[in-house]
Amino acid sequence: MAASVTSFVFFPRWPLVLGLASFLACSSAGTVGDGGPADGDADGSALADGGDTGGDRGGDGGDVGPIDEVGTYFDWGVRRDRDGRPAGIYESTPYPIDEAALGRLYYEVKNDEHPSGRRFYLGASADDIVFADGRLGDDCDGASYSPAERACSASGAYRAFDTIGEAVEAAGSGNRSVVIREGTYDEQLDLDEHLGQDGDHRFTLVGYGQERPVLEGASAGAEDPILKTNTTTGEAFITYQRLKLQNNAHRGVLNRRDELYMIDVEIENCVNQPGNTGDGNVVFYDSSDCWLHHCTSHHTYGHCYKLSDAYADGWPDGTPSDGNILEWSVGYECGYWQSGYDQTAYFGHHSAGLDFPQSDGQREAHGHIVRYNIVHDVLAHCVQMRNVEGFSLHHNEIYGCIRGKDALSDYGEHFGYDVQVLVYGTTNWQSSGEIAANVIRDPGSGSVGAIRVSSSEGAEQPIRIFNNLFYGDFGSAPAVHLSAGTSTLFANNSVYAGSSDTVLREEDGASCTLVNNIVYQSAQGACARLMPETDDDFNLYFFPGGSLGEHADGAHDQLPAEQDFWIALPEGAYGATEAALDGENDAVDRGTGLDGIFDQSFNGVPRPCGAGWDIGACEYCPGG
Repeated sequence: MAASVTSFVFFPRWPLVLGLASFLACSSAGTVGDGGPADGDADGSALADGGDTGGDRGGDGGDVGPIDEVGTYFDWGVRRDRDGRPAGIYESTPYPIDEAALGRLYYEVKNDEHPSGRRFYLGASADDIVFADGRLGDDCDGASYSPAERACSASGAYRAFDTIGEAVEAAGSGNRSVVIREGTYDEQLDLDEHLGQDGDHRFTLVGYGQERPVLEGASAGAEDPILKTNTTTGEAFITYQRLKLQNNAHRGVLNRRDELYMIDVEIENCVNQPGNTGDGNVVFYDSSDCWLHHCTSHHTYGHCYKLSDAYADGWPDGTPSDGNILEWSVGYECGYWQSGYDQTAYFGHHSAGLDFPQSDGQREAHGHIVRYNIVHDVLAHCVQMRNVEGFSLHHNEIYGCIRGKDALSDYGEHFGYDVQVLVYGTTNWQSSGEIAANVIRDPGSGSVGAIRVSSSEGAEQPIRIFNNLFYGDFGSAPAVHLSAGTSTLFANNSVYAGSSDTVLREEDGASCTLVNNIVYQSAQGACARLMPETDDDFNLYFFPGGSLGEHADGAHDQLPAEQDFWIALPEGAYGATEAALDGENDAVDRGTGLDGIFDQSFNGVPRPCGAGWDIGACEYCPGG
């Protein structure tokens, strides 16, 4: 886009001149497929291996935790993990469970908490490893097996069976592994009696090498998920890895235990019949210390992923608990609206990409970490946080949701809020946590907002929304909506939006703090509608064809008449290779410091870098 220098309104003191092209460097166009990398992304080798992030995640209102340090390696222009892989299932896994790994009896997986790799053991010896190979006949069951020959062999080091269920029964429980060869298995498994030993010595169901075996579900009327751990208490210490689960009338995965891991698992077309029991492809109830890493969930009448309550502040006996982690995963085309499906069958579930509810269990907090995911093209909300305390939602790309509004004639009878990200609470439960360094863009229907916070009064800590990039055409909806009763910190965000209503709307009764934001209104509506009690400082408002709107202090400089031109919205996926302000930009060093709340910018540059904090999501650092 050509550079344009345009007058802005800056509060509380003076008008600035901001290069629009520099601001939009945070939202340059690119293309993203179903969770794949943006075209032209750099090679994963550009990622550096940072330190262990760990630490507090802000559930108790303390330091932000991982967001302080993830910027040391996360790059919005690259979007690759520590193994150089994009979000979603692996095309080729960086840690295949092949003969080399089986010989070692362990493998390692990297993430923020374990940047050099966390070691998982496959067993104490070859006796703890059982193969499932659908090509074998019944007369080979339990015989010695050679992976290289893919056949029973007197010289084989492992036992093998022709079904997964028989292999699981033979393995028993404890530090055991069932290694599954490629092929399709018409099986549904209950793993409640096959638990691992501890966090590093797990019961593992895994595809062999680079193979991805398929577990085929059952037809309409079936009441069983494909993989089930449905006991309400206790640790599972189970891992599902490099599998595909598909075509089930019920859920793909149902879990009520703690310490269940899903690594490199694809779930497709489960809960695929209208009226069947189940509310999505992947459903976790009352589960703590679970981990979903590089998964892909798509096509279901329900949610892509549903993660319910967790013990964010520790177990009742005092044992530490870290909530649940969903990272480097993809969810898309959930809540069918396509032609040929019963379009009203699953309105009751609101069919979100990522759903985080408070369930009826005894747990009183969540503590979820939701990071580095891509969620797009969903019937209803991309992300729905319902009475969620202590969550962290960061570095996710979210777009194309609320598809049902334009596609279904009776959509409005079933859904109340037309926003891509919905956070709300009730009189007894208040959502709290942080939403940071996300790209939330381009809704899937007309007049749909980017985010709405609708949390009741009384939350011990406000929701903190910072370092995010919001952009798109939002029709008659506000891009950002802060409802009555909310106490929200909205800081260092860049909002580039077209809305005939208001880009940033605050309802009567809200009590929020807005600081260091860029708000750009490309349409003829207002920039902001704020309440008199709102703490509104160091924000930059730009409205070439609209108006400032209702603002607490009311004092502002009028834009010159010749500055009423229209500038096109960015189009397509966020695909920037460089997210930095221009050093000549007057937003640089003009913000106020928020030390003790967060210290990173959207593009990973520490704040401040220079004489002071920059306004907006990005931070300019002299010298590059």
